[in-house]
Amino acid sequence: MKPTPQISDSQNASRSFPLSDYSFQPTIEAKSVSSPAPRTTKAPAFHELSREIFAVKTTRDYIAELLVFAFIAGVVAWPVIAALHAITRMVRNY
Repeated sequence: MKPTPQISDSQNASRSFPLSDYSFQPTIEAKSVSSPAPRTTKAPAFHELSREIFAVKTTRDYIAELLVFAFIAGVVAWPVIAALHAITRMVRNY
């Protein structure tokens, strides 16, 4: 049951919000009784969950993704290695 708001005309004009019933008592139906279920099984660790999920993937997909990752990593590393090589040549000449 919701509290009944009451608006009084004698209130100050700056207070425009309604009063509420502060003696609100919830009914018996509103109470919920629950007991936690006993845990009989141990929850699996995170790495076990991921192993179960990724076990469905085939090795071919894994190898294809690994090759794409290696290609992208090589493309990104190439300019960095070239810049380090150029810096070392510049330092050696001075």
